[in-house]
Amino acid sequence: MRITYIYYLQDPTNGDIRYVGKTTDLKRRLKDHIKRSLKYKFHSATWIKSLSDKGVLPIIVEIERVFDDLWKDREKYWIQFYREKNDLTNILDGGQDGPNDKTLLKMKESIRKHYDSILKPVNQYDLD
Repeated sequence: MRITYIYYLQDPTNGDIRYVGKTTDLKRRLKDHIKRSLKYKFHSATWIKSLSDKGVLPIIVEIERVFDDLWKDREKYWIQFYREKNDLTNILDGGQDGPNDKTLLKMKESIRKHYDSILKPVNQYDLD
């Protein structure tokens, strides 16, 4: 059986726990979070980008090691546990695989099309 790590991301400036997730490789996952923060605008990405803009990066901390077939329940548990005491950036309650880059790009395009359809162009005229 493969081992899955449940982890949290911590703000190094104040010690706040801001995100809980799962991975099979902690170093790679932290790099993925940082890379995605440069491309996307979802809550955890904008938080990580704000840290990066200050010259710091989140700290990844292992909470628990579980066999691969148990991670869903444990991730849900830890998100609920930390959500009660912290302002987590997690959108979901856990237990599901996250979107890959292709899915994130589709989501971004869908949001753009939605806003393009409801926002009307603004024309600005100079009266001078």
